[in-house]
Amino acid sequence: MSKQIFQTLKNLPTPLSDSQCILQKHEILIYGGFSNRNCYSYHTLKNEYKFICKYPRDVILKGHCVVKLIDNDNDKITLLSFGGKNKHTLTMKYVSVWSNNGNDNKIDKSNNYNEWIPFTDNHNHPIIIGRDKDNYYGLRAVIGGSNNHLLFITYLDNNISVFNLNTFQFIKHDNLPINNYIKYHCFVSKLKISKQKKNNEMLLFCFEVGLSIEYDEDNNTFQFQQLRVCDDIASFLGYAYVCVNDVILFFGGWNGKREANLIVPKSVHKYSIRENKWMTFKNSLSSPLSSSVAILSEDNMHVHIIGGWNREAVSTHIKTKVSEWLNEEEIEKGIELKIEKKEDENEANKIVKKKDIEEKNKKWVKWWNEREQKDKAEIIEKFKAMSSEQFEVWLLNECKWKNEITKDDIDAIRFSVNAYIAFVMTNEEGKEEELTAYVITNGTKKLIKMKELTFEELLRQTYNCLESNAFQKINNENLKPQLTDMKNNIIESNEDVMKEFKSNEPTFKLIWTSFQHGKTKTIKNAFVIMIAISEYNDNSIWKNLKNVKEKDVKNFKQLFEQEMNYEIMCNSSPKMTKDEVDEFMDQVKINFKLRKNTNKYDGLIIIICGHGENENMLVASDGKHVSINKIRSSFNCHEMESFKDFPKIFIIDACRGENIPKAHEIVKRGNDISYGHNDDGFLMIWSTTKGHQVADLSLLSESMKKVVTSKYKNSYPFKQMLQDIRTEIRNNKNSEWYCVESQDTTDYDIIFQQRESV
Repeated sequence: MSKQIFQTLKNLPTPLSDSQCILQKHEILIYGGFSNRNCYSYHTLKNEYKFICKYPRDVILKGHCVVKLIDNDNDKITLLSFGGKNKHTLTMKYVSVWSNNGNDNKIDKSNNYNEWIPFTDNHNHPIIIGRDKDNYYGLRAVIGGSNNHLLFITYLDNNISVFNLNTFQFIKHDNLPINNYIKYHCFVSKLKISKQKKNNEMLLFCFEVGLSIEYDEDNNTFQFQQLRVCDDIASFLGYAYVCVNDVILFFGGWNGKREANLIVPKSVHKYSIRENKWMTFKNSLSSPLSSSVAILSEDNMHVHIIGGWNREAVSTHIKTKVSEWLNEEEIEKGIELKIEKKEDENEANKIVKKKDIEEKNKKWVKWWNEREQKDKAEIIEKFKAMSSEQFEVWLLNECKWKNEITKDDIDAIRFSVNAYIAFVMTNEEGKEEELTAYVITNGTKKLIKMKELTFEELLRQTYNCLESNAFQKINNENLKPQLTDMKNNIIESNEDVMKEFKSNEPTFKLIWTSFQHGKTKTIKNAFVIMIAISEYNDNSIWKNLKNVKEKDVKNFKQLFEQEMNYEIMCNSSPKMTKDEVDEFMDQVKINFKLRKNTNKYDGLIIIICGHGENENMLVASDGKHVSINKIRSSFNCHEMESFKDFPKIFIIDACRGENIPKAHEIVKRGNDISYGHNDDGFLMIWSTTKGHQVADLSLLSESMKKVVTSKYKNSYPFKQMLQDIRTEIRNNKNSEWYCVESQDTTDYDIIFQQRESV
């Protein structure tokens, strides 16, 4: 893949597969995905994302659909989201989350802007689109009709329905004339409708199915015409697609199978509607991709391909020029795909005889239903393991029903097997899903199956996931395992388990806590202040510290700003006088309103790098001393009450002094006196012991970045990480310069968690 063909854009804030996108001016609105309820706006000019909202917790986004309803107000649009596993039907009035001055627009919450709310009729009665028997898993839909008032829906198994958005009623249900099921398919409007004839033309592709669909609005009838599908794409569904300039472009896909039989291609295909011709291109995606979504830019010049899946959800966002796939030069690079004609097909059979097909399907569905379960299992096993040709040979020559089956029956039998897999087995898997969950241990997400929703059963299944080294950890490191949900709430009762199972994908984390404490506090949004001085006026006394500027600042920013997504303030100049350090600290407290805080931050991290002197002094660029003790005391519970109950971590890559904080009387009740500590809640970390000078090697920042990044996602206690950081430094050949020491006035373990993007 050349750089000219696909351009990589900024990654999505979270991995998303099977998402839905809507174009609105310079925004691409991205609505949810498989097991992900987040919604974002991507600004095509700024190459940036903003969070819009989340779907309600009870909505399961598995194969949902989002369409834009036409509004007269150019500043607002109305969206409809429906379908998926549990057939939700929601609507949103969207106003842009971007503004010209770069600040968020003030959204009027009283009008429910930018929130998913129930879809209602003109009398405010909730409307659910879809009948009880309809399976909307992997559906597709387009808006049409003479007044853009009709919603055309295609869905499992071979169904098409028309919903009138003005009357809030279905006006048509029909069956597509196909012998295969459809889901995660391509469904597009072919041409703008003729207002005289009121005809809507649409195209549908899935596996080897190709259909031209025409709907007569006056007579409320469908006509179907088969379209040929090239062999190169006939094995796939789940591709990203766009329709532009009378062609459809297909990107990637999925063969509908799992595990060893899974195939996810990198290919790009083009179908010419006018010429009824297929083409594949030598240029392809850089990696296999399925379940992504493609959307045209506002000027129709680019195709954006967003998210997707390749054995796991991805955050990829790329774009390509439409002209690369439509111009003559690119056509010459492509290979026209020929379609083999069956001997018994001719032009007269292009119009499908629906009734004949339906009767044959009914006959073999009845035959299938009369088979014993063991026979069904054998047929399904052969169906999944064999190619279409091998399955046909087996049915005609080897199976015990071979004398009942003719070659003309093969498609109908395939239809029956597909229907069984799509409906019966999918439903059975859904029942099993209700008692399945995931446990994250040592960075690995493992599936567990529970016989009952109890804490005891969760513990049993979790311990079955542990490997032998986990039990060694318990003995060697004096740790104990503990279960939490993804928000780090401790799971310790049946009620806690049941509550988590109400989510779309119940997931638990196994964390390790110290036996001495057992109590934890989680930092989800720390404020980070960094003072890094690397250049000095008098180099005969204080030599410049090159690595503070080039490595330490970079390492700590990569850890806390990029990885943890915390807000960080660092001095912009490598030179700072004592007065400038004092002014910098004062301005940070004022500008970020740290004394008020109002629960915006739940932790404080202060990093100090540079030359140090005894008595906890940082040497400023002018040679004057800045008291580290004074900086620390300005954040104690007496001076900075807003951070009183939050963890405060000081990381000092310089030498330390002798001062030890003293206890003081904090409560008097009668004759009872309680003693506390102004410095309660501090964890101080020095790169050296008392009186030692640190070398300009950046070992502390390197080791801390490496250890914390590799372990925080497992809810590994930070105090335990310090042991690993010490070990990491000792293994370095220059470790004689470093001797990491800490002073702790907390009575809990500190757990890091990445801040959610907003």
